[in-house]
Amino acid sequence: MSNAQDLRRLTEEAANAYEDRVTRLAAIKTETTEMLEGFGKEDTERRAEVSEMVEGFGKERAEMSAQLKADLAKAEAERVRQAQEEARERAAEVPERRAKVSEMLEGFGKEDTERRAAVSEMVEGFGKERAEMSAQLKADLAKAEAERVRQAQEEARERAAEVPERRAKVSEMLEGFGKEDTERRAAVSEMLEGFRKEQAESAAAWRDLVATMRAKRTGVPLRVVPPEEVKMAVVEEAEAVEEREEAEAVEKIEEAEAAEEVEEESYEEKTLEEQIFAFVNSHPEGIKLVDMERALEAPRIRLGVVAKKLVEEGRIKKEGPLYIPVR
Repeated sequence: MSNAQDLRRLTEEAANAYEDRVTRLAAIKTETTEMLEGFGKEDTERRAEVSEMVEGFGKERAEMSAQLKADLAKAEAERVRQAQEEARERAAEVPERRAKVSEMLEGFGKEDTERRAAVSEMVEGFGKERAEMSAQLKADLAKAEAERVRQAQEEARERAAEVPERRAKVSEMLEGFGKEDTERRAAVSEMLEGFRKEQAESAAAWRDLVATMRAKRTGVPLRVVPPEEVKMAVVEEAEAVEEREEAEAVEKIEEAEAAEEVEEESYEEKTLEEQIFAFVNSHPEGIKLVDMERALEAPRIRLGVVAKKLVEEGRIKKEGPLYIPVR
């Protein structure tokens, strides 16, 4: 195929293509025009429908507004009528309610008067019962306190009566210690005497043996210790033993006497404690230390120490200078 034919064919194809495009564009324009005309018709119809719908809404709104106004006026008239009717009914009930309230208040007044009378009677009864109970309690307390004081005094007398017996027992014990010490001393003296004899005999035999042995070994006689020196050493040792025994016996006696003194002091302190407790409880209004000193005839310092102990134990209490019973 030659180039001329190709060019001719291309020219024909280009011409045909141009005609096709022109035809297609004309068809597109026609379709577009028809479409726009359809849109215009639809828009006109839609606008007409919307206008008709809005007009219908306006009519319905006006009718609804008129109906609502009529209903509201009718309801308001009915509400006013009911309110007026209720007001007339309440106004008619006011005298009856006033009468009921007056009757109720009158009843309250009567009940209050009766209640006050009952309360007054009850309070008066409580006062009488309280006075009787107080008198009974005071009597019971006084009786119990008197019994306690009596028992405390009786116990104090019993303990005081036991003191001579205890002293006699301690004296008897000390006398027994003295007898035992005398017997022990005699036994020790007898034992020491035996020791002295045995030691003197042993020393004499030992001296003879030593002298004999040395004389045989050296030919020089030894100095023999005199029996008086041996006896003196034995006596000194015996006296030292006796002094130790005597010191031990004296120490035991002193310990017994000290124990007796401690027991007596403890007993006296216990008795004074009971006396102070009973004395304070016999003065409900309170008592000073100086008054206790005059009444109990005891040193004020000792009374103060014992009273402080009772306060710490909670058996009595102190307010200012006064010692008061615990109730």
